[in-house]
Amino acid sequence: MRGGAPPHYDYNPNWSRQHGPTYHRSTVPVLTPFKADLSPDTERFVRQCKWLIANNVGLAVFGTNSEANSLAAGERMELLEKLVKPASIRRA
Repeated sequence: MRGGAPPHYDYNPNWSRQHGPTYHRSTVPVLTPFKADLSPDTERFVRQCKWLIANNVGLAVFGTNSEANSLAAGERMELLEKLVKPASIRRA
């Protein structure tokens, strides 16, 4: 690096709010929970993802564990919508 020492890379939890997404965390495959009738358990899925995010873990959904092959496109869309949209604007 020209002109001095390299920048200091201390972890700053507010960095992503100030500068955009960061990759200082691990990304893990998210297992899709299913109910006894083999339908996706949306509530458990969202709760698990929120817990991972709260613990500074990135999400890799639908693909790394092959659940996508077992889910219809509509089921995947419903899970993602519940995960990323605020409750106030979700479809009924």
